[in-house]
Amino acid sequence: MKTFKLVSLSILPDVPLERMQVDVDLIDGLIINREDSRKRWIIEAFVDKKYADSFSTYMANNEELHLKVTITDRSNDPALVAAKVMSVNVFSEHISVLFDAKLERTKFVNSEMILAQLLEEGLQGDDLLKSFNSIVHEERKKLMIIK
Repeated sequence: MKTFKLVSLSILPDVPLERMQVDVDLIDGLIINREDSRKRWIIEAFVDKKYADSFSTYMANNEELHLKVTITDRSNDPALVAAKVMSVNVFSEHISVLFDAKLERTKFVNSEMILAQLLEEGLQGDDLLKSFNSIVHEERKKLMIIK
């Protein structure tokens, strides 16, 4: 198994426009490639205790989450994973959240979400194309910013 440092974690909406992406304030974390036949990963995120109720609810409902994770360095491209919360361990001021995850098809999912949002806004033709290209360009620029 290969282990990497988790440097960012965001929860993505299931349906475009349902809610905004939630950037989790990550204190520390690891992501482990299980190197099994199902291509699964284990993610451990050490976060503020304020997230305890949310992650406990996701776990109780066995809800699949779509996460955007970045490993090793913030300048790396993020990966999208489908994940379920396996456990939430509460400490004095923080919690440890353990996820069972599987990589998703990144480019298709991001483009599909952007396009669905623009169509929902009623854009068509050249306006749709210009807005789509502008958003994709801005998203790529965000990935290049080193925080």
